[in-house]
Amino acid sequence: MALYDEVKGRVHASLGKEPLPIKVIADKCSLSVSTASKYCHILAAEGRAEIKKYGNMKLVRKK
Repeated sequence: MALYDEVKGRVHASLGKEPLPIKVIADKCSLSVSTASKYCHILAAEGRAEIKKYGNMKLVRKK
């Protein structure tokens, strides 16, 4: 569980009020895009992030 919480914390810390593409979040956290996307969706389900879809791009920001 410690690694899960660490990665989720890194992803949450990389978010700001301005929406970022998941690719940018992945690069900031040194994660694959699929892993970053997974944690962004977890944070959104917890109500700590917001995901908006624009075409085929998803933008994520802190709530």
